[in-house]
Order: sequence, then C-alpha cells, then structure tokens
Amino acid sequence: MRAIRVLALLALTACGIRNPVRNTVVIEPANDGRHVTVTARTDIGDSGSDAQERERIRETGAALLEHRDPWAPRFAGVSAAAERVAYDKSGGALRHFEHSVTIAIDDLQRLMGEIGTVQSTGSERWSELAFYPASSVRATHRQRDDVEAAMHTWSHDAVSYFHELDALYRYLDRQPQRARAVFTILFSDKDDEHSTIEEEDALITAVNNAMTATIDHVDAAKRDGVTLDEEFDLVFNPLPGEIVVRVPGPILESDGFERRDERTVAIPRSGLVDAVLSLEGRWATPDPLAILGHADETNATAPKPEEIAAQPRRSNGSVTAEEIERALAARLRPTSAYRVRWGN
Repeated sequence: MRAIRVLALLALTACGIRNPVRNTVVIEPANDGRHVTVTARTDIGDSGSDAQERERIRETGAALLEHRDPWAPRFAGVSAAAERVAYDKSGGALRHFEHSVTIAIDDLQRLMGEIGTVQSTGSERWSELAFYPASSVRATHRQRDDVEAAMHTWSHDAVSYFHELDALYRYLDRQPQRARAVFTILFSDKDDEHSTIEEEDALITAVNNAMTATIDHVDAAKRDGVTLDEEFDLVFNPLPGEIVVRVPGPILESDGFERRDERTVAIPRSGLVDAVLSLEGRWATPDPLAILGHADETNATAPKPEEIAAQPRRSNGSVTAEEIERALAARLRPTSAYRVRWGN
C-alpha cells in the first residue's frame, strides 16, 4: 500500500502554481484633499521553477529597469507634481522595484481607469474613495483557454477526490475505532509503519491516487513560463495586483475592503492557492489536501493524526464539477464595489 507522501502534496505550491512576481499598488490621498500619491511596487522571488520561468523573471526585471513595464506609460500619461523611482538588487538580480507619482486626485481615474471606475468625493468633514471594478480584460485568448481547460480538469479531479474521500469516511463511520490508524497512515511517509486491513488499503490508496492526479495536472498545465496563478489572476481579476489604500485620517466607514489598521485598507489579491484553500470544509471535513496545503502556506506543522481523527467527519461524494468551478470563480473575482471614508 502506498501512503500519501507529505512532500509530494506540499509540491502543490512548489510546482509553479504561485506567481513569483508580486505586484502591489499603494494609493495615499494627501491631507489637502487635492492630491494623491500612487506607488506601483513589484517584488520578485528568488528564482523560477524552470528555465522558461527564470527567463520570464529576468525579463520582468529588465522591463522595470528600462521603463518598459505596464506602469511606465500610465505614469507618463499624467502630469506628476512629484515622481520617484527606487529599486533593490540581490546577487545582480532585481528583487524590489518602486515607481511612484504624486498627481491631482482628479487624475486618479485616468491613471487607473482600466480597473473600472474610481471616484473621489468629500465634504468639509470627510473624504471618500470608491472603486467599482470592471470585468478583467487583461488575459489573452490563449490564457483564457488555458484557464478554462485547467478549471475543467481540476474540477473533475476534485470530484474524484471528494468521491474517494467520501467512501473512506463512510467506512470510518462504520469503523470509528480505526480513524486514528487510518489518518496516521494517510499522513505518514512510511509504508510499513502501521498495518492496515485490505479494505482500508484500497480506500487510502484511492484517496492518494485522486490527490496525486490533481498535483500532476497542476504541474503539467504550466504554459510558457507563466504560472497558472498569474493566468487565473489575469482572467478573473481586473485589478493590477493587490490594492492598498492609506488614508490621512481615521477611517469612518469601509465596505468591501479588508481592514489592515486604523488608516489602511486593502483589496488583497486572491491567488489560485488562496481560492482553493478557502473552500476547505465546503464539501469535506476534515480535508486532507487542504490541511497539508494550509500547513505548507503558513510553514506550520499539520495537526497530528489523532487530532484529525477526533474531528467530526462530513463529506459530500455527490458534488459536481460545475459546482466546484462556480465556487472557485466566485472566490477569484473581486467584489462589485469597494469604498472607504475617512475624517478630515
């Protein structure tokens, strides 16, 4: 019997699904109510997972330094009261790049119009900034085809996984005294550490095979050094990275944004891994794949088998591929409106 390999499962995030290039846009309205500073920040990971991805990372760095990145013409198209460029290198490779401009707040729509509608309103006592994202037009036809194919494949992979997990949990409902042994085997990296009976062996192997198929399809679906995480972002998200808004006064109201502190809100970028892990518990509890994925994302230790065995078990072996696709798409798209109001 072949138990699930922890290292193989943790390859879910190491096989190129995470985008090594992270973009953040910081918007800082000024106290005068008439100006705003916009900073486009790019952070680049240490290396890519293959030669094509490494070349893409190198080209991203070169484009930034040579002002060929997407933000350079946007900034050039507005009248800036102040402008700043800064960058950091490590081992000769670009790791961090910032380009910021201070512009009239009325020019913010012109600068960021591609994301939808940006509105600035206010009175003597308060100011407000609102975003109404449009549908994303950032992806090419090929990238949309890649994402459609990946969603179709993964949703069917997930159906198989939940079906096999449901069969295992129905067995444990009949034999609850075997739960600790089964989860120990399921999360073990040794084949002979614990003994099983024939029915358990088949059920655990079926879950393992379903999870391995998912990982193999993720790894095989990479295209031209562009990670799937980035392709999904281009298809579903019109926003050019994570949007952070830092306001000059105390926040009075906030809708849609994630609150960071008393003067900072954000529209966090929801990557593919984030979307997948956010669905934990929707169709199965406990969810072995999500458990290991969360542990890998946070560099934490996964719960012990006896802790997992003690959790109430729930599974849905009848979930459809269409349900899974709709749930992932809903998680990947931004909400329809974001608004923050602060005191002057």
